[in-house]
Amino acid sequence: MLRVVRVVSSSATAARAIDTLILNAEQRRLQTGHLTGVNGTAIGVMLPEPILLRNGDALELDDGSIVDVVIAPEPLIEIRANDLTHLARLAWHLGDRHVPVQIFPNRLRMRPDGVLEAMLKGLGARKRRSTRKAALTRTMRMVTTMRAVTTIIILAMTMIMTIIIMTEGT
Repeated sequence: MLRVVRVVSSSATAARAIDTLILNAEQRRLQTGHLTGVNGTAIGVMLPEPILLRNGDALELDDGSIVDVVIAPEPLIEIRANDLTHLARLAWHLGDRHVPVQIFPNRLRMRPDGVLEAMLKGLGARKRRSTRKAALTRTMRMVTTMRAVTTIIILAMTMIMTIIIMTEGT
């Protein structure tokens, strides 16, 4: 069994890739374990600390070969609000429950959860189900909603300050 030496970028090592791992959300967080590639390559993982694998990552093995990491699409809920303040309120409620959320300027995305979906509906949110690779690029990753709330509040404050400055000049 080949062992993982380190995580590298798959774009820089595509020529040496011997196999591909297709991982779901739970499998992407790992420190120790055994994985099997699409072509049957047995891979042992014993890393010094836990990691979160993302689309575009690759695992360098002890023989110098590379195994690409591909993230499997997962079911998600896309949440839209009436305005930025409403979106901040929805994000706050999710953050209060420590729910991982993907943040966009006009919407939130999370994994399906019947109880949370009912709560969001009661708060006036609009939701849509989809199947996507969630937070798989390095620019949009799943974060705890408390960070989402901070981001949305900063955006809202910036908009408010812009409006105040514009109205003072008139």
